[in-house]
Amino acid sequence: MTRFEDEFDNDVRSVLRQDHGRDMTESDEMTISQLQSMVFANLRGKSRWLTIVTFAKMLTFIGGAVFAGFRFFQVDDVQSWIGYATLFTFCTLGVAMMSVTYWTFMTRNSLVKVIKHLEMQVAHLTDRLKANDAA
Repeated sequence: MTRFEDEFDNDVRSVLRQDHGRDMTESDEMTISQLQSMVFANLRGKSRWLTIVTFAKMLTFIGGAVFAGFRFFQVDDVQSWIGYATLFTFCTLGVAMMSVTYWTFMTRNSLVKVIKHLEMQVAHLTDRLKANDAA
């Protein structure tokens, strides 16, 4: 690396430390309050209807899985066992797909925030470099 690249990397680290009070290379564990704020932000956003539809589908799949699970143990013939086991598996996969879909919605919003924040930091660093070059 050149001396300029080393100085630039150090400037980036110092700005991030000033902004966050720690090194951004550390692992970032999500707290419950952060998760709750992401969920509520998703419910207030432009795609609120998509979030509500995803939750409704997830609740439908959960209801189907519970129904199939209870009925599986109440029937006596093998054909019904296979049918209810298949329904239970299908509903469980549906819950998993809806969970992944919703998680994608949540991370998309936080990713946009991080990108905007990084753009601001790059602009700040560019101003700093211009000020250093002028001096």
